Amino acid sequence: MDFETCAQSMRDKNKKMKLSSDQKGQIYGLYKQATCGDNTSTAPSFVQLEAKAKWKAWENEKGKSQDDAKKAYIDFCTALLN
Repeated sequence: MDFETCAQSMRDKNKKMKLSSDQKGQIYGLYKQATCGDNTSTAPSFVQLEAKAKWKAWENEKGKSQDDAKKAYIDFCTALLN
């Protein structure tokens, strides 16, 4: 499965899947790293809980190449979809 197909499958099935916050964060972080590269934005305020969690998830993938992030995203999501 290629990256775009995998991402579309996750969008289609995301609402039906019971994912933990950690799983959602990893999916988000890998997707952002794969599509945008390293996070260069400043951290959101601590009162912006959702934005801060997303920022941290993306920041955790910093340094990973976009190709490596795509592969990791595919591997992680494929395991969830099966």
